Amino acid sequence: MPKLTVIIPVYNGMQWISRCLDSLAGQDSSDFRILLINDGSTDQSAAVISEYQQNHPQLSMRLISQNNAGVSAARNRGITETDTPYIAFIDQDDYVAPDYLRTYMTAAETSKADIVCGGYQRIDERGHVYRRVSLGQDVWAKFVVVAPWAHIYRTEFLRNNRIEYLETKLGEDVYFSLMAYSCTDCIVTIPYTGYYWVDNPRSVSNSRQKKVSAAADPFVLLNALDTHLPENNRIPGEWMEYYLYRYIIWYILYTVRQTDSTSFAVQHDRLIAWLQARYPHFYKSRNISLFRPAGEPFSIRLSVVFFNTLYRLHLSRPVLSAFCARSR
Repeated sequence: MPKLTVIIPVYNGMQWISRCLDSLAGQDSSDFRILLINDGSTDQSAAVISEYQQNHPQLSMRLISQNNAGVSAARNRGITETDTPYIAFIDQDDYVAPDYLRTYMTAAETSKADIVCGGYQRIDERGHVYRRVSLGQDVWAKFVVVAPWAHIYRTEFLRNNRIEYLETKLGEDVYFSLMAYSCTDCIVTIPYTGYYWVDNPRSVSNSRQKKVSAAADPFVLLNALDTHLPENNRIPGEWMEYYLYRYIIWYILYTVRQTDSTSFAVQHDRLIAWLQARYPHFYKSRNISLFRPAGEPFSIRLSVVFFNTLYRLHLSRPVLSAFCARSR
């Protein structure tokens, strides 16, 4: 029996899925299965996949179709349907290097880890690489990439700890990773960047992250973590505090500023109030530095320091609201 199942959620991905599958067909290992969850696509995705199966009989592929329920439900269905010792996730519009699966499986079996985390290359649709993220061995390294891809998971670990993706349209991957990290110390990082994350402006995730909406409410994620993280959380409190502050800053800078200044002010104050209620001294964290945490990309450190400086001067709301899209 194969050792690994690659789960691919599919939604209206007929333009990209063949490229993704081509990269799996080209792997230098054959010890894996491909499980595609067609999440109610309204295009010809299922037909494209069926044709691919017929033309590539050497691949162990299975297609499951379900009514549209969202990417979280599709990935959770994949975990339920898996019967191999390990699980990996790939997004339909991305692809991987020929040694991708072998590299992760070797690391997992050698280390006996519950989770192996790696890096990626951010590319445009023409294949031009404009960002490469490689993980070191620092404690913080596993937090640099919390997407479902660029990881491999031990199936039994996920099931025993009931780790699932959150039913939300924003931060479902953050929830999954933090819940997984909170349940084990057996996590290793590898300096490997064989995952190609395509900057697809038409993807669902890109479009939903650029605007404030009830369907993509960050408080669903934040409150779920507040409720569901285990009492014996393996993530140190100072790391969790910094990570959540970092996430809120990302949301404010990347998403909220796309709206009008009034909406920005409301969301800014709500998010900061949530943080204050749980971490009253979050703005004093020793991890807020241009030199820490070790392994954190400098651009993120700079964003955190910039926002925190404004916050401590009581200027984060007035200064950033001036840059809101509908204030210009």
